Amino acid sequence: SRWDGPGHKLLAPLSDGRPVIVHAVEAAVESGIGPVAVVWGAVSVADALAGLNITLVEHPGWAAGQATTLAAAISWASGRGAGSVVVGLGDQPGATAAAWRAVAHAEASPPIAAASYDGVLRTPVRLPESVWADLSAVCLLYTSDAADDLLCVDLGGRRIIKKNIHSHSTAQTT
Repeated sequence: SRWDGPGHKLLAPLSDGRPVIVHAVEAAVESGIGPVAVVWGAVSVADALAGLNITLVEHPGWAAGQATTLAAAISWASGRGAGSVVVGLGDQPGATAAAWRAVAHAEASPPIAAASYDGVLRTPVRLPESVWADLSAVCLLYTSDAADDLLCVDLGGRRIIKKNIHSHSTAQTT
């Protein structure tokens, strides 16, 4: 993370005094696309998100990387019979409810849909059940001596997404 401010970046206040994560999660909730789960681990976000219609999913293994956090989200959704998940990041407060809806309702082929802002793909991203198994196997071996004892890089699903993407334009965010 490049955050060097005081406290955790998810809890940092924006100009309206509310934390970054509140803006990000409110957009997901306001989109009305379905139940919203927030997977957390590095810092508790329960107090910041109190009063929102969400489910908090604790992920003690968060330090192992974004792919494990994504796996926790998929496990939660799978346990509820979901056929897809729409994933966003708590530190990206600019994704609007409209962006969440556009991605959720994008054409089903190709299977993965992502928001596009001036041609740059960002979250939210829709991941259907058909790619969940592929996401759990994503790992790129290190070949550099500088990698020390690490065995793989957590790509957070980027390679699978790039191969199966359907970009959907959404409103420009600032």
